[in-house]
Amino acid sequence: RPIPSVAGRPLRFLLVVVPDVFQTLDTLEHDITPMLSRPDMVGDAVLVGSPGLPHTHWPSGNYGARKLGAVNNSLQATVVEQLLIHLKNHGRLPSDPNLKLVFLGFGNGACGLAKFAARHLTKRAEALREFKDATVALVLVN
Repeated sequence: RPIPSVAGRPLRFLLVVVPDVFQTLDTLEHDITPMLSRPDMVGDAVLVGSPGLPHTHWPSGNYGARKLGAVNNSLQATVVEQLLIHLKNHGRLPSDPNLKLVFLGFGNGACGLAKFAARHLTKRAEALREFKDATVALVLVN
């Protein structure tokens, strides 16, 4: 079914995917690709894996393993927050002012994403205001 466009243009969105413990982009690609290649939408995807998952690394320096503590929902929420801030500060996000955000979490990633939403996508949260205002969906798949 066609999605409403913005001013006659295709809807532009960023899909932020938080995988389960053993999921990688390879295992999710089959399901994500159709969402990104619709004629009425233009989408990009960001895969956010918490430290220790495939293709990730433990940060060093001020955010080293000792400061991170246990791998839990709070850490996953912090990882999503820090990655979005990093991408924004380095001009790596699409610059469309009508950009919409869709968050998609699987399994344990869904739990971390729920923590992220509770912490950063509320009315009182100011740190990620532009992301909060652009968010149109939070999908948690268990």
